[in-house]
Amino acid sequence: MSLLRRAWIAPILIAGVLPVALTVGTPAASAAVPVGFTDTLVTADVEQATDLAAVSGGRVLVTLRKGVVTLVRADGTTAVVVDLSTMVCTTVEQGLLGIAADPAFATNGYIYLYYSSSEAGCAGNGTINRVSRFTMTGETVSRASELPLLFMQEAANTGNHDGGGVRVGKDGNLYVSVGESAQPSRAPDLGVLNGKVLRIALDGSIPAGNPNASGGVRCNTNGGTIGGTKCAEVFASGLRNPWRLATDQNAATTRVFINDVGEAQAEEFDELAAGANFGWPAREGLCERATRSNCGDPGGGLTNPLADYTREAGCVTIGGGAFVTNGAWGATYDNGYLAADVGCGRIFLFKPGSPTWSRSEFATGVGGVSAMAMVDDIGGSSLYYTSLAGQLHKISFETPAVTSSAGAFTPLTPTRILDTRNSIGYSGAKPANGAVVSLQVTGANGIPADAVAVSVNLTGTESGGPGFVTMYPDDESQPLASSLNFTTANETVANAALIRLPASGRLNLFTQRSAHLVVDVTGYWKVSGAVQAGRFVPTTTPARLLDTREGNGAPKASLGAFGSVDLQVTGRGGVPATGVSAVAMVVTVADSVRAGFITVWPTGQPQPNASSLNAIGPNDFRSNLVVVPVGAGGKVSLLAQSPTDLVADVAGWFTDSTAPSSTTGLYVASSPRRLLDTRAPQALFSRLEAGDIATVKYTARVSAGAIALVHNLTVDATGPGGFLTAYPTGSSLPLASNVNWSGANQTRASATISNLANAGQVNYYAKTATDLIVDLSGWFIG
Repeated sequence: MSLLRRAWIAPILIAGVLPVALTVGTPAASAAVPVGFTDTLVTADVEQATDLAAVSGGRVLVTLRKGVVTLVRADGTTAVVVDLSTMVCTTVEQGLLGIAADPAFATNGYIYLYYSSSEAGCAGNGTINRVSRFTMTGETVSRASELPLLFMQEAANTGNHDGGGVRVGKDGNLYVSVGESAQPSRAPDLGVLNGKVLRIALDGSIPAGNPNASGGVRCNTNGGTIGGTKCAEVFASGLRNPWRLATDQNAATTRVFINDVGEAQAEEFDELAAGANFGWPAREGLCERATRSNCGDPGGGLTNPLADYTREAGCVTIGGGAFVTNGAWGATYDNGYLAADVGCGRIFLFKPGSPTWSRSEFATGVGGVSAMAMVDDIGGSSLYYTSLAGQLHKISFETPAVTSSAGAFTPLTPTRILDTRNSIGYSGAKPANGAVVSLQVTGANGIPADAVAVSVNLTGTESGGPGFVTMYPDDESQPLASSLNFTTANETVANAALIRLPASGRLNLFTQRSAHLVVDVTGYWKVSGAVQAGRFVPTTTPARLLDTREGNGAPKASLGAFGSVDLQVTGRGGVPATGVSAVAMVVTVADSVRAGFITVWPTGQPQPNASSLNAIGPNDFRSNLVVVPVGAGGKVSLLAQSPTDLVADVAGWFTDSTAPSSTTGLYVASSPRRLLDTRAPQALFSRLEAGDIATVKYTARVSAGAIALVHNLTVDATGPGGFLTAYPTGSSLPLASNVNWSGANQTRASATISNLANAGQVNYYAKTATDLIVDLSGWFIG
């Protein structure tokens, strides 16, 4: 451990005298966390880390006290993006203390840094704490890009109580927490910036809603005013050393918490409010200063903290804080706030209560946590935290996935098992907003009671407006996942699902918007060891079998009303000529003339009362995964109710009883689970622009050696008409598509099977701009 690391003094002050030095030990490789959580070391290459900011591309920016900003990539590798060490003071508690990323970082590259500037000297001259905007291009920040926004003069030359929090609120303004420089009288004085939370616009100007915006003056050049006037930057006062700020990602409007370091009795966190005075130096925590008496209502226009905790067992300095993302860790943690103590290396969970929030222990052995943030990565939200010992960790949670045993597939001619319009599998009125329809799948319609998964086509019709439908096993809570999506009212939308069946054989269908629901079953899986029939074999890449626009697989002619085509699928596109029981292919309606449905079934059998996908009107383009048995001559038949062109791309095939016996290609259905959402601020990658190709590695989400992934792909806020193609990394972009859209601002979903041949990696190509959401359904084993 370096001497510098040993000597850094944590931001605490005991009884108003000199700071107490804390020797920051190296934390264990893994902290003690609750059951279901894991603590992972991301990198140990962030010496004396002070703060962090998650940015696009699944990356994290970490500030080091000495004046360096380090980029930590999604794979844990690091790079120095800028070195400001010659500009930064590191006396006592000074340094590069805080960072925030602009909400539009993905396009403008802006970051905001809080640092102790050496411009006026680092001792004896009154250090200036500065907040500046810098621009990051690629993985580099130029020092020349600095745009100064705030200058805050230290009240005394102690180097103590500098604060250092900087966060962007949902109102688009910058919130900055400043310590009182070990001069308590400054905390309530509205004529200085010390002991305050400040609010400025991202260009440094004063927002109209600031308490002193009218009648106040700017204090950003000398840190104070003359003649008793008030500083226009001040948003709240009465703080000792508000070292860290946290913004609530769950709130609809701006909500900011302040972690304020205490003096001798208590550590506290406060909810920011315009014009609030949090009581320092008259109050410490919930009580009168330097006591644990005279607690309760502070009176005198002062505002109590939401909660405090007394100094005990080495817990003496409140550090980083973060709001738990609601829905990410289950109901136990919803609406929770996490706060770490630097001294004892513990993270506490606080939950709302009356009159104050309750406190319980969440993690121990985390070292001196200087900053925390919830970051979206593949599979959900994780708590990232930096330690003064030079490490970046993440604590991840995952509800244990419920998976089926591996099973072999039995294809069925499409059979309708639910239609809320016609009382098939359901009785009652049209499902309303938020309704859950329970569907018994097994025990009828040719589906045995011991089936462990089922292949269905789900259709929503007569939708009440934009919204989604989620299908899930009835032994699980409703997951953060969707099965199909409506863009407008009165749509008819279809999507396939290869979904796990619980022991009850029942599935739940939640519809966010009022809609009629239709389910057609196309096959099922039963638990099996080595078998001949029912094993899936993915094609090397998706391959086009049909395009009536080009004469590929059929005459070069659009289908008329109730027109049909018999499509040869065996012996083409990587599907062998024999040994095939069923195929999985993406069928696309291309440039429809009017609304209508398409039905796909085995050639030579009667056309079933079922549909495979739907066009919603003229000039529509949309796709769906179709799992269908192979009929006479290795063909399947496609019928269009209304005139349209049709396209079909094969993704793989299922073996029949002539194949060798093996377990390869058996299906494991998993709990529906969201893996990726580019709409999230810190997604693994950002929104795809036209022509973009993004790569995702799924080895951590499927069993070892899995040969193909089943995932639901949803596009949202689409650009002009286009398509998305999923294909194995390392392969050329195929002539195929998985999701199609016909215009801007549409939401479309399509179940997809992707070959995992290249180290479990899948590429996603977007023809035009779109957001992408990926939900896991299961995988085929190797």
